[in-house]
Amino acid sequence: MVNNFDCIIIGTGPAGTTVTQKLGELGWKVAVVDSNGYGGTCPLRGCVPKKVLSEITEMVGINSRLKGTGLYSQSSINWEELIAYKNTFTRDVSQNRIDKFHSVGVTTLHGFAKFIDEQTIEVNGETYSADKIVIATGATPMQLPIEGHQHLKYSDDFLDMTTLPKHIVFIGGGYISLEFAHIAARSGAEVHVLQRGPEIMEGFDRELVHLLEKESEAIGISIHTNASAKSIEKTEDGYLVTATDQAGKEMTWKTDYCMASTGRVPAIEGMDLEKANIKYTSSGIQVNPFLQSVSNPHVYAGGDVAMTEGVQLTPVAKLDGKTILDNLIRGNERKANYQHIPSVAFTLPRLATVGLSVEEAKKTGKRIKIHELDMSEWFSFKVMQEEHTKAIVILDEKDDVVLGAHILSDQADQLINYFAICCQLQLKVSDLKEIVYTFPSVLHDTTSMF
Repeated sequence: MVNNFDCIIIGTGPAGTTVTQKLGELGWKVAVVDSNGYGGTCPLRGCVPKKVLSEITEMVGINSRLKGTGLYSQSSINWEELIAYKNTFTRDVSQNRIDKFHSVGVTTLHGFAKFIDEQTIEVNGETYSADKIVIATGATPMQLPIEGHQHLKYSDDFLDMTTLPKHIVFIGGGYISLEFAHIAARSGAEVHVLQRGPEIMEGFDRELVHLLEKESEAIGISIHTNASAKSIEKTEDGYLVTATDQAGKEMTWKTDYCMASTGRVPAIEGMDLEKANIKYTSSGIQVNPFLQSVSNPHVYAGGDVAMTEGVQLTPVAKLDGKTILDNLIRGNERKANYQHIPSVAFTLPRLATVGLSVEEAKKTGKRIKIHELDMSEWFSFKVMQEEHTKAIVILDEKDDVVLGAHILSDQADQLINYFAICCQLQLKVSDLKEIVYTFPSVLHDTTSMF
């Protein structure tokens, strides 16, 4: 027996949920399926639980930094209690998501979806067909192909461990590794980060990254660049991690825990996409500008699983979900716009970026002006003893708009949203300078950044 629907959505993260909920509200006959807990990576095993850990552990760094200001409170982390607190933010997500779907008549399925043909999937031995199918399965950690890889842990494991290891090695120098390294170091672990190339934190401004490296090393994080991981071996009391430098010289670390964070790949393995005539590459499902499969018009794909110019971020997945939703309802009219999407690394200080880099701006041929601002003596930052805080703001002098902004500060996550508004709406800098803000405040400081 085949169960027929107007639309089937595979995946319940931000892209899949956006489509599912609204179609249900509109009266479509909808089914949604997920092989993991409902909610997807972000609220269950990604940005939300990670942000809980980073917010709490940052208090250790801030309290330490404020010695001599009159603050005498000392803080330390009880890891078991911290994880229990984190769980209060994740434990009800799946059931709440299911209840919300049921409230609008959506059929919820639990299991792994495989395609049978262009419009039919199989879940737990049952078949389901639909006029439209949306694939929003997200991404999964890239498995590092080194000797002893079975001993490696990944971000999901880190977020669930109830005891903090004394010594941790992170393989990979991207923002996920650095965020987790800051959490672990401030919680009391000895931390080492191994980066295969010469630089960590690709995609962020180099000058600000170097300042962040200083802050990272100051709290005890050892960063090893040009260190290519080769193997991990189980020992009597832990693990032995081996890497080589550019000259082939071996380096080793004895550790209690080794987490790999070398990127994420589209979660499409085992879905039998070939049976549905769905073209894909290692970068994801191939889609047109309307996020429709280039080879199967019944299928749309969005979020981390789709091969687009969008980066792997929750807001991008939500944007894709809205794009797919509009195109399902009205026909292919809406194209996703990935310009000026802000991103932030939740280290301390936080590192954020939006728009063009300095190098990209110089290549545009526009008459640009670059403001490099050391803000460590500005009141909003000095009062909290932010030693390394800096902003780089790139302006188009002719069009009077912001082309890009890059910020290192405890408050960079909020400041970058301000600059994202400026970039996305192409607001005139001359107008922005005239806005009256409360004082003293970080937003008031933005008038000095132009």
